[in-house]
Amino acid sequence: MKNRFFVYFSVITMFLLCFFFFNSCKKEKNPPTVTTTAITGITLTSAESGGSISDDGGSPVTARGICWNTDSTRLPTLEHNKTSDGSGTGSFRSIMLNLKENTTYYVRAYAINSAGRGYGNVISFTTLKLPPTGSIPVVITHEVTQITDKTAHCRGTVENDGDNAVTARGICWATTENPTVENNKTSNGEGTGSFANEMTGLTPNTTYYVRAYATNEIGVGYGAQKTFKTLEDGAIITVSDIDGNTYNTVIIGTQTWMAQNLRTTKLNDGTPIEISEESWGIEITPELGWYDSNDVNSQVTYGALYNGYTIETEKLCPEGWHVPTNSEWETLIEYLGGYELAGGKLKNASNLYWNTPNEGATNEYGFNALAGGYITGDGYIEGKGVNGSWWTSSNNEDEYYLENLLYKFLQNTTKVVNASHTEKNWGLSVRCIKNQ
Repeated sequence: MKNRFFVYFSVITMFLLCFFFFNSCKKEKNPPTVTTTAITGITLTSAESGGSISDDGGSPVTARGICWNTDSTRLPTLEHNKTSDGSGTGSFRSIMLNLKENTTYYVRAYAINSAGRGYGNVISFTTLKLPPTGSIPVVITHEVTQITDKTAHCRGTVENDGDNAVTARGICWATTENPTVENNKTSNGEGTGSFANEMTGLTPNTTYYVRAYATNEIGVGYGAQKTFKTLEDGAIITVSDIDGNTYNTVIIGTQTWMAQNLRTTKLNDGTPIEISEESWGIEITPELGWYDSNDVNSQVTYGALYNGYTIETEKLCPEGWHVPTNSEWETLIEYLGGYELAGGKLKNASNLYWNTPNEGATNEYGFNALAGGYITGDGYIEGKGVNGSWWTSSNNEDEYYLENLLYKFLQNTTKVVNASHTEKNWGLSVRCIKNQ
């Protein structure tokens, strides 16, 4: 009886042992559960992190560490950069080395067991960057021009970027001294070189202070302060000829010029000027011609082309104005930087009035020079778009050309002012200057 009981007991025991062994073998295994530790110790090229493994997933952790990359669209994995920080559960610390300065990284902890990889949460950080070297930009503020009751123009030049790229530049102004970019300002792109812009929304009859500025990584550089006063309300200076045509004017330095070419058909005493086409140059009397005789808009835009005999009357410009002498043209050119630069500053910047490349054109003083062409002594009309020529009232001093008048001309292919002389049967544009 006892033997039978022992047999039963043994069978049951073996069954239970097999049952528990089978279930133990059947238990499911998972990747480890991991948390990423906060980033500390960030430098230019290194940082610290780590992880905490709270559950081994039912299988021993054989490897652990952190992994990282710089791609925000891809989670970091072991195929990217990684550390190896032992095995087992619990907390661990890792150091990331050979990082790039001023770069954003994405990092997470990992742990590996026989079931696979477990990853922690992703944390981002940015390495430090070296403080910039160099200095603030060196900037020049040029004279304020084209002043009206509510607007004015100013030009600046960034001479030196301080060994750091200029990311912003322009003009700033205020009614108090030493304006900054926190006051009114324009934005004129990036980099070194010259730029110009219009100040708008000004108050009539008010004193303003203006400075050019440029910004780089170091800070903001300002040019010397310039001061100007707006005109009284509505006091935009214009002048009218005897035909009733009205012209805007512009102050450049100490001179006041018409900002458009003259187009009167009469001398200022009322005497008509002969409008010649086929008979051009036959008579030694005042004559005028139009580049486009059938286009009124063109006549208004480009003005008339007068022969030298018209200039000699000394009655072509409105009362109080005159055809400038060669010396007065020289004063203008010198004020604008000399013959090598002044042409660009005088030319209208639009390719509507000058053929490309319209080299160096800025029109920064509002002179608005257009390529209105000319009439040769033989009556040929040519040069529109490529040449603008303006009479002076001065004769050539060369003994062989004493009867020739001097003139200045601009071309679309250069920013240089050219000077020459020609016979009085040629037809050129006229800009009048105010008597002083």
